[in-house]
Amino acid sequence: MTTILFENDNLSLHSVPLDQSEQVVVTFSPRLGAPRPGPAHPNAGFGQEFFRKSGISVFHVVAKWNHWWQLDEMEEVLQAIRDRRGTRALWTYGASMGGAGALMFADRLDAAGAIAMSPQASVDLSRADFEPRWMADRRRIKTFDDRWLDTGLSTPTWLFYDPTHAEDDQHARMIAATAADIHRVPVLFCSHSSMRMLLECGMLSDTIRSVLAGKFDRDAFLRSVRSHRSASSVALTGAARILSSRGSHQRAAALSGKSVALLEAQWHAGQKLDVATATLTLHIHTANLVRARKVEEAAALLAKLRDTPLVAGDFSQQLLQLALLSNNSVELIRLIEQRLTTGNIAGLSFEILMSAINGNRLPPDQILKFHMRNGAKILAADTTGRYAQAIAAKNLDVATTAPQPDAASQAYRIEGDALLTKDNVAFLVGGNHSVLQYVTGKLAPTPTSLATFAGNLAERASIAHGQGIPYLHVIFPDKQSVMTEAFPIRPVHRLGDAYLAPLDAELRPYVLYPADRLRDEQRPPFLPLDTHMTDHGSLAVLRMMLSATGIEADESLTRVERRIVKPRRWPGDLGVKFTPRLFQDGVVLDPDWPVTAFRSPGGFNDGLVDILISPEAAHDRIVLLFGDSFFRMMLQHLSMVFTRVICLRTRFLHPEMVTLIRPDVIYTGNAERYLSNVAADSEAQAFALYPHLRAATDLAMPPEFLAAWRAVTAPRSVYSQRFLHRYTLPRPA
Repeated sequence: MTTILFENDNLSLHSVPLDQSEQVVVTFSPRLGAPRPGPAHPNAGFGQEFFRKSGISVFHVVAKWNHWWQLDEMEEVLQAIRDRRGTRALWTYGASMGGAGALMFADRLDAAGAIAMSPQASVDLSRADFEPRWMADRRRIKTFDDRWLDTGLSTPTWLFYDPTHAEDDQHARMIAATAADIHRVPVLFCSHSSMRMLLECGMLSDTIRSVLAGKFDRDAFLRSVRSHRSASSVALTGAARILSSRGSHQRAAALSGKSVALLEAQWHAGQKLDVATATLTLHIHTANLVRARKVEEAAALLAKLRDTPLVAGDFSQQLLQLALLSNNSVELIRLIEQRLTTGNIAGLSFEILMSAINGNRLPPDQILKFHMRNGAKILAADTTGRYAQAIAAKNLDVATTAPQPDAASQAYRIEGDALLTKDNVAFLVGGNHSVLQYVTGKLAPTPTSLATFAGNLAERASIAHGQGIPYLHVIFPDKQSVMTEAFPIRPVHRLGDAYLAPLDAELRPYVLYPADRLRDEQRPPFLPLDTHMTDHGSLAVLRMMLSATGIEADESLTRVERRIVKPRRWPGDLGVKFTPRLFQDGVVLDPDWPVTAFRSPGGFNDGLVDILISPEAAHDRIVLLFGDSFFRMMLQHLSMVFTRVICLRTRFLHPEMVTLIRPDVIYTGNAERYLSNVAADSEAQAFALYPHLRAATDLAMPPEFLAAWRAVTAPRSVYSQRFLHRYTLPRPA
């Protein structure tokens, strides 16, 4: 019989005592998909039925929202358990958020052992700056108290997790660093679902019983996992995700297809499916089919998701992707019109419609009928003008609102690659990236380029977080994406928006596209005759970068802002394109802190190296940048934040340089116009080969640069320590 010992709006404590039990287990509930307000259900305890059948007394700590146990009343709950536990050996147990609770309170309950499935050491960004998940939860938590990480964990701990899952592996490392007696048990390919995978393998109950009985055999467990994981949809999906991140899309689609087949077999057998697991599996399989271009399989999955879905849920975006891939124009139009009945289409739905029209996936007669039924509503809502352009390009003799230059801003001239407004503000409109064609919507990024960007991002995040390194990609907006009102041609299409719209939600936290936020800056973010930002604009972006990666340096950034005072007059990279040359006046950063800079020789872009050493920076850490001139414009800003700043001019992330330099933070970035066609990181040559591949004749490096380059690429060497001691001024006492 269940007795509720404690309950408020945050959590409840349930007791299920069994007289013959020689042990007592305290369980902590996992993270909730949605809050559960109101009175607690007596059977809401985590693992309640399992422990009843096993004859084990149990206390269940049940959360009503995702507070991660950061509550003042936790001591009252723990005391209620202490008062009733008796002399029996006590264990703590939980998964994910529940696993965090099992570890957090094990010592305070004088536990004999703790079992944690895919737990977190902390969700406090000041401790776990690598953790992008659960941001909404963090905003509700007022303060974090994770002192157990500092005092150490003395309770013997069994930790089950997937070491190939970047964030979970980093949490495991943090836990292992504070635990005196820890048994780390890998559950490969489970991603963040170790408990679900063991359940699917038929191993969960026996595993928990063997740990509690002191009979757990790690080697036998691993053998059993290997022999049973082919029967786990979680394992198959996890393996598929790894393959996809490595570019093996065909194999990934095959594995995720097997995972779906397992779920279908269970469904047909009348078994109840876990909604979250099934939904994630179907989402991932859809993405894999799209990446692998599996047309026939896409058509089959489309029919199943539409007619007989395995679980209830919103699969509208997956259905749209599958309809586009399988060239099912009738279904595509039906789905678009279905979404229009509940509101305007936006995001991925709109992008798919544009791909279908511009990519000739819809016959002209279908486009005409669709436009006659829905065109007015879409035109009224589409502020970008892209739909109007797409319809106008089909020559259907129907009314559109095709983009025209803003009548109030027609006074401009174009010389070569540059446009100059009547207010003497210049914009880049030509060059190798066909800027004006993309800005006006006459060109759009290909699906391949969009997928490549997402693939690069996923792989980069995996590389960084696999080593516990915070990571962020920055899309530096083109000037017209921020100064839209000053640009005389309407509407303005932004490549950054096109790439963000189809991006998976799990990848969004790894991208910063600050176009809208820069509009709100008090100081002008862009120079009038340059494609680059002002030093105040670079500072604003740097603040956003640091915030996104959990790095605090407010005092240093204030010092940077106070030093943007040096007057300068120069033409800028756009001013030189006009005849006669045009000049701009501005203020630039004039550092008053000691910083030593080294730059590689050569007049080329790719392969250029900048190294800055700055002893008074806020953080004695290494930041590694892979990007273009926008990063180079903020190097001095960064030198007030990091003692070692290393910038590599390249469009790719080069893993070999991460291995050599061993950075503490990684940023990749590109100017927005470079998104016109994204190349896969797998196409990158070794970074050191850039000058050789360009047939450079003078490859000799100045001794000063060579010394710095040698030091930062072997940071653990004796030479590096001596070099840094020589160039780094002592910190103030």
